[in-house]
Amino acid sequence: MASGSGLLGTINTFDPNNSDFTVFSERLSQFFIANKVNDKGQKKAILLNSLSEQCYVLLRNLCVPDLPNSKNYDDLLILLENHFSPVKSFFAQRMKFYSARRVLNESVVEWKARVKNMASKCGFGSELQIVMRDIFVIGINEEKIMDRLFEEDASKADVTIQTSLKLALSKESALNERTIRESFAINSNAKEIKQEVEVNFNRYRYNPKNPSNSFHKTYTKENSSWGATVRPKEQNKNYRQGVSHPNQSSKCTVCGRFNHFPKECSYKECICHKCGDVDVSTSGAPLHN
Repeated sequence: MASGSGLLGTINTFDPNNSDFTVFSERLSQFFIANKVNDKGQKKAILLNSLSEQCYVLLRNLCVPDLPNSKNYDDLLILLENHFSPVKSFFAQRMKFYSARRVLNESVVEWKARVKNMASKCGFGSELQIVMRDIFVIGINEEKIMDRLFEEDASKADVTIQTSLKLALSKESALNERTIRESFAINSNAKEIKQEVEVNFNRYRYNPKNPSNSFHKTYTKENSSWGATVRPKEQNKNYRQGVSHPNQSSKCTVCGRFNHFPKECSYKECICHKCGDVDVSTSGAPLHN
């Protein structure tokens, strides 16, 4: 329900499927205080108009044989509280509380808020502050932060959940800063290593005096990538184990190719179209350009 003219704040419609009645009741009380609503009749009217249709039907059923309008504000509030806030087992809630641990990516502040929320449902009474502090420290789930908190004397009255929070936040901040520094150092070292490797690689690659420099080898159809080591089997389809094969610098005097000997050339019996000779390699004639 939106606030009317001259009213402070707003009261949202209470839907039991999406809202907690305890929170709704607390906000409704603060709304009455802020707008100085003291009349019980006005409070009842605002309450009834702040309920969803589903919740209003439920309230009518709870009031049978009477109607909600015949009840006073306090009676209606008690009916709703008893229905939506049944008595829970403190042992069940305390089991959840004592077994709780800080989860991954949950900040220290978020963990403290969760501890307090769970503790509020356990009915600890005067022991509340002590047990909240203990679970906050024990369940912090970070060894370095826990080591720092364990240095404190738990028997001292000034070691509270608030002082433990300050220590945990300080340690958490220091750990985060250290992670950032280490990450920056790793990235810087990796960049320097990469640059050094590229310099050495290019120096080796473009050195024509290096006889083992594979980047100066001839590109062929069989060897389709630059810089790869050419194997005899890849150069000669007639490769046979135990037979010698020409290296990259041996040039066939018949056809000018590099992957076979002249005696193995497919064109050795062919007639040259320029000079009319057959098998120029046997005559020792130079290869025609």
